Amino acid sequence: MIFKSVLSRLYDPRDKKLNNVSTQSPLLVPGGRKLAEEWALLLASQAIECEVCLREEGLALLIEDSERPRALKAIALYQAENPPEKEEPDEEELAGPGFSGVAIALSLLALFALVGGRESGHPIFTLGHADSARILAGQWWRTITALFLHADLSHVVGNALFGVYFITAVTRTYGDGFGLLLVLLSGALGNGFNALFHGDGHHSIGASTAVFGAIGLLVGSALLRRRQAGMRGAQFIVPLGAGLGLLAMLGVTGARVDLWAHAYGLLAGAILGLIARLALPERPERVAQWASGAIAIIGAGLAWKMAITG
Repeated sequence: MIFKSVLSRLYDPRDKKLNNVSTQSPLLVPGGRKLAEEWALLLASQAIECEVCLREEGLALLIEDSERPRALKAIALYQAENPPEKEEPDEEELAGPGFSGVAIALSLLALFALVGGRESGHPIFTLGHADSARILAGQWWRTITALFLHADLSHVVGNALFGVYFITAVTRTYGDGFGLLLVLLSGALGNGFNALFHGDGHHSIGASTAVFGAIGLLVGSALLRRRQAGMRGAQFIVPLGAGLGLLAMLGVTGARVDLWAHAYGLLAGAILGLIARLALPERPERVAQWASGAIAIIGAGLAWKMAITG
């Protein structure tokens, strides 16, 4: 039966009988067995005989040369009427804790153990907190140093726990060094935006701006991938909805929560995520990762030097 022949027979191109058929030529199938069977059924419905064969280049349909133009026309019409469905691009999963996320969390906890919370009265809080008036006056380093300071134990523990997961997701997307640099820049830029928004008289501390910056980086990256995959409308904005949902769940509760710092961290991260994906579609190589990580560490160290020495 023709359907049995079409669906189940695979021929080796080295088969002597097959090679002796001089009036047939192969039509390569740009897909797997399922597509080859679909095309074969289509041609059978048009009374065009064909056989599925396996060649070195992949699966192909053997078609009589005299029937080839008609077969190509039928396949082209079928493909036009039945375009392949666009698959959603893989999203970065919220992976388990990674080295970079854990290292950052431990560094925040270690600093808290050394200087305590805001009520401890340690001079480092005066030197390093995000004072909007001083930031706008040119003390840019406060946008970075404020990320390392926390009000109390619950504040630092919460940021450390959430940072472990979201920063790990960023570093697994962009690499440890480049991801670390992007997170630091997102937090600093978010604090800068917040200072511009509030003007004089606003004070804040905490790594949560950088944590939401990490979420923003994932949002920006996902939006660009979906755009490049041809997604529109609701499918396209799913990552944005997820980011805003996390802001609503994690960024607005608490007596002393700085909502705008969180929102601007998310915005800064999304902007940097889009720029990073456009400029570097592939993850930077090892040398660039080491260089980016070094820039992040040196930048943070320079910010603290400026804060302490003035």
